[in-house]
Amino acid sequence: FKGVETQLAFRHDHYSDYGNSTTPKVGIKWNALKSLALRANYAEAFRAPSLTQTSTSRVQSFSTITDPVRCPNGTTPRPGGDTIDCTGRTVASIFLPVSGLQPETSKSWTIGAIFSPWDNHSLTADMWEIRRKDQIDRFSAQQVINNEFVPGFTGGSLVRNSNPASFLIDANGNPIPGTGPIETTTRRFLNLGETRVKGVDLNLSSRWKVGSGNVRLVSNATYLMKYLYQVNKGDPFVDGAGNFYLFESPKLRANATLGYTQSGQFDVFARVNHVGGWLYGDPTVTNQCYLSSTSLTLAFLGRCQVAAWRTVDIGGDYRAIKNWNFSLVVRNVENKKAPYDPNQTTLGFNPTYHNPLGTNASFSVTYNFK
Repeated sequence: FKGVETQLAFRHDHYSDYGNSTTPKVGIKWNALKSLALRANYAEAFRAPSLTQTSTSRVQSFSTITDPVRCPNGTTPRPGGDTIDCTGRTVASIFLPVSGLQPETSKSWTIGAIFSPWDNHSLTADMWEIRRKDQIDRFSAQQVINNEFVPGFTGGSLVRNSNPASFLIDANGNPIPGTGPIETTTRRFLNLGETRVKGVDLNLSSRWKVGSGNVRLVSNATYLMKYLYQVNKGDPFVDGAGNFYLFESPKLRANATLGYTQSGQFDVFARVNHVGGWLYGDPTVTNQCYLSSTSLTLAFLGRCQVAAWRTVDIGGDYRAIKNWNFSLVVRNVENKKAPYDPNQTTLGFNPTYHNPLGTNASFSVTYNFK
């Protein structure tokens, strides 16, 4: 059909340790008008278990945990317990190999439009969704501990100190068997539940002729509509978009760049970067904050939320001298500090979305030999 482009593809893979996978992809683009194009894609994919997850080797690490048996209220240990049961004890954590893991599989789709009413001006919008099943992961050491007495829990187990002198003491002063300090947790990789992520991507690109140069405006934004996470198959989904549940995920990330280019002479720009904030709480509980109202951490945070972060960069290139190029970029010119993230107990900020550099600059000189 005139104005229609299509794509149909298949991929087949064979793995000696788990079997075969065949995945398709279908795409279509329709130039509905001279200024408007519509497009859509559907694809399936898989990820085979890695050697680390299926081999016979064992991997050991260390985790800091609290003990709900020896410190049930989170602040005061039971008789015979230690303060470290509440504040955090470091224990060994062993990863066990697992045979029979199935590959992760995913289905994704995208639908969008490209609108370009004039030359050098365009707006694109795409809505997308990704669904991942049988995700390969393991429970944290703390999750294993919290499920110590849950029948049928397959995510791991723990070993407590068997010395009666370390047991908790009952009301009669007698030791309570099986209540010694935690020494080790064992964890294993499993095919867990499902993740469903949905969002919108926007892009604006414009260029104007101004004098002997060009002004450009480029803006990109991604809005996360939902981030549904299911720990185990059959469990209810929890939406992690814009809050901290099992992960941290701001709903909005965007940037906009305004620049001016004088062909063969110089280029200057200013850029605004925005990372949205997120709730530091549990979305399954109304108005739930992970910090108590009297917590010094909450007082420092100011509210039960990791704040949004907006920074401004400026820079440019100078190319008027033959074969030479001088480039300068100054980032975070307002010296905005990275927002405090109480979940990052070591750094104090989230390295995935923020950095601690403050105002910083880079300068480079390039010479082309011809």
